Amino acid sequence: MTKAEILTAVQNRTARGSTITSIDTELLAVLIDITARHPFLKSSEAQSWTSGTASKDFPTGANRILMVTCQLTAGGDTDPLIEIPFSKYLDKNRSSDSGVPQYWSVYNNEIYLYPKANDTYTVTVYYSYIHPTSLVSILLGEAFRECVTEGTVFKWYEGIGRGDAEGVIHKQIYENDLATLGMRIADQVADTVSGYY
Repeated sequence: MTKAEILTAVQNRTARGSTITSIDTELLAVLIDITARHPFLKSSEAQSWTSGTASKDFPTGANRILMVTCQLTAGGDTDPLIEIPFSKYLDKNRSSDSGVPQYWSVYNNEIYLYPKANDTYTVTVYYSYIHPTSLVSILLGEAFRECVTEGTVFKWYEGIGRGDAEGVIHKQIYENDLATLGMRIADQVADTVSGYY
């Protein structure tokens, strides 16, 4: 899926043809909306946590932390940590406990582990990120074509003040497609996490 293909689809679906010459703003808004709402774009980062380390910043570009694993030695077992609410982390962290981290929490774009590391650990943070602003490559796959196209058509109508008229059907299709895609990814994430337990 390319920007040029989406432009052609927008020109056809709006019946405006070549009078529409650019969709950069609309397309980018849709890509950001899709990836901010659901963890479709994922990556991971291995971090070294040394003794006494309790928190670190999110990986650069991370939008949402999906899972955290901990490994004591290279080649050793990698165990997923259990996510807990930050309030529970604060309750647990009142002591000066240290040991092998068992839990993780997030607050203010930082990841917190409990107990504090008592040795050097490799902690791998799995996260989602928002689509970059460059439209040279659209990072969402073919399964997203219809969703991206309908969202861009709606955004184009919205841009000319017709979002509540001609654009409304395109918004409904976009939202329905996005909800369906979101349910698929939620099932995949749940299967991945439950596979560790």
